[in-house]
Amino acid sequence: FFFLMIRRPPRSTQSRSSAASDVYKRQVLRCRNFDGSFGGVPDAESHSAYVFCCVGALAIAGKLDQFDVNELAMWLGERQTSKGGFNGRPEKLPDVCYSWWIYSSLCMINRQDWIDNQALETFILNCQDVEGGIADRPGNEVDVFHTFFGLAALSLIDKDSSCLLYTSD
Repeated sequence: FFFLMIRRPPRSTQSRSSAASDVYKRQVLRCRNFDGSFGGVPDAESHSAYVFCCVGALAIAGKLDQFDVNELAMWLGERQTSKGGFNGRPEKLPDVCYSWWIYSSLCMINRQDWIDNQALETFILNCQDVEGGIADRPGNEVDVFHTFFGLAALSLIDKDSSCLLYTSD
């Protein structure tokens, strides 16, 4: 959503790449909320899928130092429920797809140790069906969407040291 609102820098700009990076950075940071997280557009409710998009965009632009990563990590860590899985926003049920959105965001800011990795892995594995595939929650129907994101999260959990992008503390 927020990428649709971004204006391109003028073509006469000396360094279009740098100017574009600054434009994108400003737009992404405008989506940051009072709780330290990100919404899809300025002033929208924080949501972990948008966190992934915003943190990823800032990581690509080399701008992860432009916000308080610890504040964001706290918000992301609060998404882990007593069942080990993550919800996308407060007061919602855990869902396997958020395992990817949140865990990969934590990896990008080097805060993946702020959550219970074993509980997350167990939650994802409990969402497996005996005939194959992964559901959003244990006992639900499997689908390709949740299977993909569950496997993607499991691959990061097993290799979390290789996903570091942010190294400053």
